[in-house]
Amino acid sequence: MLRPRLRKQYFDAVSPDGRWRIAYRAHLSVMGLAVAYEELNGNGLSKPWWRIVAGSAAGPARFGSGAARAEWISRSPPAPRVFETDAFVWRLTGLGGDFATDQDGPWETYSEELQLKVGPWALGLNKLSWGRVATDDLFVTWIVGDGPRPVRFAVMGGQAFSDSVTFDGERLTTPAGELRLGDVLHVVSHGDVRADRAPLIRAVSRLAFGAGAIRQDKASRRCDVSLTGKPKRSAVAIAEVVVFEP
Repeated sequence: MLRPRLRKQYFDAVSPDGRWRIAYRAHLSVMGLAVAYEELNGNGLSKPWWRIVAGSAAGPARFGSGAARAEWISRSPPAPRVFETDAFVWRLTGLGGDFATDQDGPWETYSEELQLKVGPWALGLNKLSWGRVATDDLFVTWIVGDGPRPVRFAVMGGQAFSDSVTFDGERLTTPAGELRLGDVLHVVSHGDVRADRAPLIRAVSRLAFGAGAIRQDKASRRCDVSLTGKPKRSAVAIAEVVVFEP
């Protein structure tokens, strides 16, 4: 039985009008084969920047070169947030840091780390919804998966919730309040997430996880957040839906 392992560091930044920069640093291994790579994409870039890197894909959160560049600079670590199942581990790693790019600011920044202990089709999920809102004084994130082994997790109002989380694709509710997604501002991705990867990355990914498609719809969106006992707040979210096709 293949025992693939994926460790992915994720960094994003979004402007008040929904412009975005997203970077990944990933290390994928299976059957003694391993590949580590970095990627940066965003509004105004003609194509994603990426490179194969040596080692375990660690180091400063600095990506790209020339006009296609971005750097995430953490001011202080966030409150520890970890969500773990027998299939994956999710960690919040950064909020509200400084962001250097070729685009004008201000930008709201966020980072997390995901470790997969099994391949996507072994997660027991047909569809996975994820999103985040991260301003200086407002933070919401959610992971909601549907399938034979459903997943429910959210952080809202400074608290973490699991069983009491609901999400219908547009409205997230927890005991701390609710978030409603609104208009799409800018599309981040649409389609099979592996289609435009480098040939080596695609080959190792298919060996580790199979040939099925991983279809993603991701965008920056307007949203309203209503925390219990507090006025409604408007913000910009990054939200996605991932469908695993055999």
